Amino acid sequence: MTLTTTIEDQIQNLTFFDAIFVGQEHPTGFIPDNEPLINYVKSGGSVYLFGGVAGVSSTSADAPGEAAGWAPFLNEFGFEFSGYYNLQLVTPIQSSHPVLIGLDSLRAGNGNFISDLTPNNVRGRIIQTVNGEGIFAVYDGRQDGSGLLGDVNLDGDVDFSDIPPFIALLSSGGFQVEADTDQSGDVNFADIPAFIEILLNQ
Repeated sequence: MTLTTTIEDQIQNLTFFDAIFVGQEHPTGFIPDNEPLINYVKSGGSVYLFGGVAGVSSTSADAPGEAAGWAPFLNEFGFEFSGYYNLQLVTPIQSSHPVLIGLDSLRAGNGNFISDLTPNNVRGRIIQTVNGEGIFAVYDGRQDGSGLLGDVNLDGDVDFSDIPPFIALLSSGGFQVEADTDQSGDVNFADIPAFIEILLNQ
């Protein structure tokens, strides 16, 4: 593990890391170049980005600048930070997503809400909300694909030709985000009803 408060010295060498935990520097307000982080994720790296750090004044006046500073990275994967801090300190966890399994609550520390700009693309999605506002989100870039729920054969459409690859995934125990029709983070027999409903509504 490498701990640094001078991220500008590390940002060009991200390939050495298995995962990155990053946020705006405090109290300087410095936000690193987003492009190396984008490339790192696209090459298979994992990033946890936290918001709500604020700059020198540590007030809500810093929130729009923080949201704008991370916009290139977040927008690339279909998200954006809100331009205000949410005053949320402890978040009860109701999500069944695998990254939150076993957690009853998480301390959020007055962060930025996060919005899903591409709700039809299931590669990126909000996995925990408070009063309808996004608190935690994930982007799954493990595979290339359409991100269209039900498009298991990745041809850009959802139709009956998606049935054989869907059955094959159920049989093999494999994972593909387009086949995770109940959005539980896993592909299993619980996805069958939602898959059928998607097919019938096309």
